[in-house]
Amino acid sequence: MQYPLHLKSIVLPNGSFSLYLPEQVEVANIYRQLQAKNELEPFPYWARLWPSAIALSAFLQKHPQWMAGKQVAELAAGVGLPSMVAASYARQVWCSDISKEAMEVAAKSAGLHQLENIRFEACSWGNLENDFNAEVVLLSDINYEPAVFNELEIVLKGLLQRGCTLLLATPQRLMAKPFLEKLSGFIASSHEERVEAEGQITFVTIFELRLIIGKNE
Repeated sequence: MQYPLHLKSIVLPNGSFSLYLPEQVEVANIYRQLQAKNELEPFPYWARLWPSAIALSAFLQKHPQWMAGKQVAELAAGVGLPSMVAASYARQVWCSDISKEAMEVAAKSAGLHQLENIRFEACSWGNLENDFNAEVVLLSDINYEPAVFNELEIVLKGLLQRGCTLLLATPQRLMAKPFLEKLSGFIASSHEERVEAEGQITFVTIFELRLIIGKNE
């Protein structure tokens, strides 16, 4: 791993949950060094625990029925907090992110909690296998880059057509509205979570997306 880690406790409804996170100062320093060698070096957004991941994790603890005994997957998981919370209730969890290092960090946290029903794989949400069989798919703050909204819409609608239920957590930002409008016909319910982290308060909406009989036909 190129980023040094520290153990951080996250406050959730059922108590504190510890996980490993990259040191943010070192992330910035190392990124500047890598960017000096390659100006196209992508920023490691996975290396931070975003408010949407905390909100989704809190929601899952409050509503464990979404995951109980089910096959659960998380796409673009970053450090994987929602996946690890889900693992306490689900039959099996598949946690994925395009970054191999993100999955290594998440696996280290899962080992800390002795979670045995979760596996980690470096995989892009745009390159899912045909036999992808999750019943519930977790997504936190995945809709932040307008350049990929069209591709993301196709992927998510494909999952919905397969019968997956999607739980999408997103902060209430203006640029996300056009993307959410394209999925509005699949929104079965929505819930709001208030997250206080790093001295800031963020309101995050969790959307339940699924095929709705009579509405999506």
